[in-house]
Amino acid sequence: MSNLAAARADEMVRRGRLKKAETWLQYKYAQVNVWMTQTVRGDIAAKNQQWIEAAMFYNQSLDLMADPKATPQEYSRAEIDKVFKLASEALLLAGTMIYPRLLHLI
Repeated sequence: MSNLAAARADEMVRRGRLKKAETWLQYKYAQVNVWMTQTVRGDIAAKNQQWIEAAMFYNQSLDLMADPKATPQEYSRAEIDKVFKLASEALLLAGTMIYPRLLHLI
C-alpha cells in the first residue's frame, strides 16, 4: 500500500497539486520506511524550495534503497541515479557541501 500511496502522491506532485500529494502521504499506509514515499516528500520540499528538507528526504530515500531489510524488492539503476541526482541538486541549492551518503551505490 505504501508504494500505491507514493505513486499517487508522485502523480499529484507532477500535476502541481502539492497539498493533494501531502494528503496521500498522510495515510497510515504511506510509511516513512519506504524509499518511494521519502522521494516524494523530497519532491514536495523541492517544489517549495525547502532545499535542506528536500536533501534530507532524498538522502533518507537513498539509505532505504541500500537497506535490504527496508527494501527487499528490486529497483532500477535509473531510480538510484534519479534520487542521487535530486539529492545532489538539493544539497547544492541548500548551500551545503555535504555529499549524499550513498556514493557506493553509483
